[in-house]
Amino acid sequence: MFFVPYRKIQIETAFNADEAIERISQAVDEESVRRNAFRNKDKYFRGSISREEFRLVPADRRRNSYAPSIHGVLVPGGKGTLVNVTFSGLLSLISLAVVLLLGLFSAYSRHSNLFKPMIFALVTLVAFHSYSYYVEFLPEVRASESLLRDLLGDYR
Repeated sequence: MFFVPYRKIQIETAFNADEAIERISQAVDEESVRRNAFRNKDKYFRGSISREEFRLVPADRRRNSYAPSIHGVLVPGGKGTLVNVTFSGLLSLISLAVVLLLGLFSAYSRHSNLFKPMIFALVTLVAFHSYSYYVEFLPEVRASESLLRDLLGDYR
């Protein structure tokens, strides 16, 4: 969806939940104090994993501030596991809006007429969000989705 960047997918895998978590953990650098400077370069994601769910972000966030937050829930089934994955960019959008509005109010606090600066700020926000959604968010979602499907052996 465009205004609130998110995407939901389902991955069907022949692995049971424990095997699926083990395969995902191969690509995850567990969150720690190390962050980007000393992170394991072989890991694509950074985050936390439990038996029923995982919360991840792409490991190198310096290159893409609109990188998605990834939340997955594992649902055991008869033949394997169904993984419901949600990619969300809401936090980046909220951060951008807050920074832009704080800048607007601090820059124009001495003026009594805030209508024109407010319109300019909203147009700027929509323009930057449009660019970031198509150029930064969607390609990162596609890359993350592809890697998750490869890790889990999606048989759909």
